[in-house]
Amino acid sequence: MSLSRDAAPGAIPRFFIRRVFRIYPLAMCVVIAAFLFRIPTKAWGTVLWVPIGTKQLLSNLLLIQNFTHVPSVLSQLWSLPLEVDMYVVLPVIFLAVNRNTRGFVVAFLLWVGACSTIILFYRATGHLRIEFVPCFLAGALAFRLRETTRIFSPWLCRFAYQRD
Repeated sequence: MSLSRDAAPGAIPRFFIRRVFRIYPLAMCVVIAAFLFRIPTKAWGTVLWVPIGTKQLLSNLLLIQNFTHVPSVLSQLWSLPLEVDMYVVLPVIFLAVNRNTRGFVVAFLLWVGACSTIILFYRATGHLRIEFVPCFLAGALAFRLRETTRIFSPWLCRFAYQRD
């Protein structure tokens, strides 16, 4: 919805800038603190600090652990690389479902394609590295449906959008 509210030229670069400043500063502070103060990776189980190498530190600072296949410095940071990936593809999906008159069909086909890809990828490798893609695409589908379908009463829709 943030992309649909900002229709002025340069909306996509502004979207990326806002996301970068929302995620990276605090994540970098947490990673650096975990490195400097030797904070254990997990708060439960074994409470030993595991030395952090340069590759792991840089991957965590850039939030690309899912590409470099290194563990997160803190286990609570597991979702941030996936969130960054989601923000990279979100404008493309927004443009596909928003500018197309058949945006619902595009969003639905993307969702079916993502589910199929996950099933094939899992059968081939036994790993799920993209398991959250259908959840994300379901959000794009719901975004498009919100404009074309009125399932709930107008009062309920108005109340839901005010809480945004």
